[in-house]
Amino acid sequence: MASALPSISMVSNRDTTSITAGGLIPVQNGMEEDGGAVMRRVLERAGARVGIFVGGDTAFKLGTMPLWGGMAREMGRWCHVGRVNTQKRIKDCYMAGVTSFDGTSASMFADSLPRARTWALAAHAVFWPHAKGHLMFVTLCKRFTFDAAHRLPMLPTDHKCHRLHGHTYTVEVIVSGDVRMSDLMLIDYADIAAAWQRVHDKLDHRYLNDIPALEQPTTELLAYWIFDELHEPLHGEDHCLERIRVHESDSTWCEITREDYRSPHTKKFVEAMRSAKQAGACP
Repeated sequence: MASALPSISMVSNRDTTSITAGGLIPVQNGMEEDGGAVMRRVLERAGARVGIFVGGDTAFKLGTMPLWGGMAREMGRWCHVGRVNTQKRIKDCYMAGVTSFDGTSASMFADSLPRARTWALAAHAVFWPHAKGHLMFVTLCKRFTFDAAHRLPMLPTDHKCHRLHGHTYTVEVIVSGDVRMSDLMLIDYADIAAAWQRVHDKLDHRYLNDIPALEQPTTELLAYWIFDELHEPLHGEDHCLERIRVHESDSTWCEITREDYRSPHTKKFVEAMRSAKQAGACP
């Protein structure tokens, strides 16, 4: 294997004409933002014996391997992926059409290589000639439930919700983004379930008023709280948490979207609530 060259950020247009002896130029986090345009120009100037080394973290590799693999195939270059250490990553590499990879997976899961290659060849024959790097945008949802008690102390004392009561809440976790060419999925439902489980453990069979930031557990604030808990675990290179919908009953629900969550008005409202609580203005 040819030795890797310095990062593309260290290679100027003046330098690339001298990289003709052969090698691989690393791509790392953040270098996909232009759709690979800079990398393509560098490869064009570098010569036919220069290829791509896909580094970066796991999210970067999973999100961009189809981009680099497709570019390498189109230009007749080599594309190598570093640190491939699970059986699923083997399949991801084959499906992305990369030329080679390194890591412990080749020895640990050698029996999976023929099967992964069969899937890859089928996918390439059907999709790649037509996709040309374009991805499909989708939105998916997974629904969960939990049971909890609460009361709304800011309401009048004669209001039924001022008194202690409970609900079986239904929560819809909605994620959107680009379908991965590696497995034709947006995100594994199991990954959503794993992220939700940590939230479920904090809410299920609890008195919501005892949870910090939920002292006034209206459905509106509960939806915001759940979004705040999940937006980082469900944020990836090619997908993000789009909205949270909380059903208090079969006929009532509240929804907060990504735009709502990021709104300056929402941030100011939440900060005002916290300040009021600290000042003792809220019951």
